[in-house]
Amino acid sequence: MIAISVHSVESAILHFHADITRYKASLKTTLQRLCTDGRIRGNKKKYLKHLLNVADTLITAKPRTLKKYQQVFENIIPASTMRSKSHSVFRNRVLTALGYAKRRNDFYPRYFQQLGIKTCVYCNAQLAVSVKKGAVKKKQTVKAKFQVDHYWPKSEYPSFGVSLYNLYPACANCNISKSTSKVDFVLYDDKRSASSRFRFVLDPGIIGKYLTNRKADEITFTFHEPKAAKNCESFQKTFDIQGIYDTQKDVAEELILKGEIYSPSYKLFLSTNFRTVLSSTDIANRIILGNYTHEKDIHKRPMAKFNLDLARQIGLI
Repeated sequence: MIAISVHSVESAILHFHADITRYKASLKTTLQRLCTDGRIRGNKKKYLKHLLNVADTLITAKPRTLKKYQQVFENIIPASTMRSKSHSVFRNRVLTALGYAKRRNDFYPRYFQQLGIKTCVYCNAQLAVSVKKGAVKKKQTVKAKFQVDHYWPKSEYPSFGVSLYNLYPACANCNISKSTSKVDFVLYDDKRSASSRFRFVLDPGIIGKYLTNRKADEITFTFHEPKAAKNCESFQKTFDIQGIYDTQKDVAEELILKGEIYSPSYKLFLSTNFRTVLSSTDIANRIILGNYTHEKDIHKRPMAKFNLDLARQIGLI
């Protein structure tokens, strides 16, 4: 629900420089071999040749560069043609040559772990973590507990199947719901805003109403998002964000109760008497909220966006 700085991605890419260099070499070798297949002719051959020309930058190409590549590939084989049944064999051979399945198992779990993404980038309700697997004394592997969505669908642009800036960690539900549809959300942005464009807002009068009747099931809030760009679907239509969070009224209730307990005077009392523990406002807010309290950390914990938006309205932080 919030963009990640390109600088964070660059840092993760630098961390895996040796791996990525090795993958680039392997990718070029398999693409060169595929190019020599005499059964591949016409636009398919042209597509492969251009893919080989950009192979050195394909894995780490930034969004702006990928957009330029996309326009070229679209002119060679349109997305509508590439995703057709007639091109399924060619499409799969390209993905195999790029090593997509291998990278999904041996690299992406470690890469996204290093990048620090721990939740679905679409709903922010489910974990998207990489975990160590295997006995402690034996060699451990890292396994992804999430799926990878492609901004440019691999069924339409298999050329971007392994492009890191094209990969969005998502929970299975969101990835399946989205499929090949496009939503108005860019995860990696070098000009990102400090805040998310999406918001959860308690409906008017709800806090007072709850404090009067103490009925959690009557707590209501609304998910707000910008109007979707042309040819894009809204988050609500694609992922049913409102429906997901309507199941979390107990969390909203807890926040309202915390707002009742942690009055400004009580927070001042705590900060005065526990200066060593509550050494900063950030730490105090995290202890009270039990979650991350900065928008830049939304992708690190499930429901952080929901908690943060409601806590601000309640006056907790």
